[in-house]
Amino acid sequence: MKKRYKLLSILLLVIIFFTGCWDKVEIENRAFIVSIAVDALTEKNPNASTTQGIYEDTSPIMKGIFTVISPQKLASGDPKPYEVLKSQGLNLSNIVVNLSNKFGRSPFYAHTRVFLLGEGLLKNEDAFLGTLDVNARFHEFNRQMYVVAVKGNIDEIYNTDLKLDDTPSEHIKNIIDGAEKLGSSIKLDLSSFLSSLRDNGSVLIPCIEVKNGEMTASGLAIVSDYKFQGYIPDKYIRGYACLINRLKGGRKVVEDGNKEYSFSISSSNRRIWLVDKNKPKYRISVEMEGDLYQYSFNEELMNPEKIEDVKKLLEDSLKLELEEEIKYFQNDVGKDFLGIGEYTKKYHNKFFKEHEKDWDETFKNAEFQVDVEMFIRRIGPSR
Repeated sequence: MKKRYKLLSILLLVIIFFTGCWDKVEIENRAFIVSIAVDALTEKNPNASTTQGIYEDTSPIMKGIFTVISPQKLASGDPKPYEVLKSQGLNLSNIVVNLSNKFGRSPFYAHTRVFLLGEGLLKNEDAFLGTLDVNARFHEFNRQMYVVAVKGNIDEIYNTDLKLDDTPSEHIKNIIDGAEKLGSSIKLDLSSFLSSLRDNGSVLIPCIEVKNGEMTASGLAIVSDYKFQGYIPDKYIRGYACLINRLKGGRKVVEDGNKEYSFSISSSNRRIWLVDKNKPKYRISVEMEGDLYQYSFNEELMNPEKIEDVKKLLEDSLKLELEEEIKYFQNDVGKDFLGIGEYTKKYHNKFFKEHEKDWDETFKNAEFQVDVEMFIRRIGPSR
């Protein structure tokens, strides 16, 4: 019995002295980072260190802009409850350290909503690769935060009208979410961003741009073989979203003479088949549902034959759009971002293994048959 009491006493002492939050940081000593923006410096600091030998070169080549929630502003009801903090460094990890040294609080990234990549950073291969490395290794970063590329001057982001949102990070996130629902952008979180680059060194990044003092979604940035290759224009994004089975909504407008028919997309489903391995040739089938909104012809729309004519117009238009989309990725982009390789690897692995080393060439030379079927579920109210 005494042995049991001794063991219990020892166990209690171990629990008391060897457990607890030894690395605890009080909440008032944390800096809650809600957005991170990184870009390459356009001009080198003339006062930068050039010492060689046992000391590392600390010449900053990158800048970081951090949006931090301000408790004081929150308490006072300030319409802008955040501070914009800036730091420079040799790489992203150096920027984070310099930020802590400069402002005295421990950065906290669990609530970070967006990670912004400047155009200068994307074009600077060394700086971009270094940023990827830090993102992959730094365990404190929120893996669910959105990765977004910024066209133009990244500093303009913080001088724009935020409309109904409190912080730039929330505004950017809402822009991307809203654009995705309309088929004009694709959201990308940090986990998917790093996974795509790790698998094949390529990824498409949603972009924002400042126009007339307002932020707006603006195309996709192309990264191929870890290098920035340009942008995909807005007109190709809906077709791209459809072909990768991520189209959530939007509007498609077709014309027939002097009449316009507006089709509101509610759902879309894409399927792929490999029908000939010798060429190779793929068949892509798209089924799309939605509502028709048009008020210029009233009673004509109640005619089943008229609805069938509009349906045929929509199907022909979407088929042509998707065929042009595939040609654009084959000829202009030159990279399989459409998920054809993923499908082939999963369902025709032997064929994929034979062409894996030159898959992009196989994709560029492949033939595609596109079939489209539209379902008009409702015709909306009529006058």
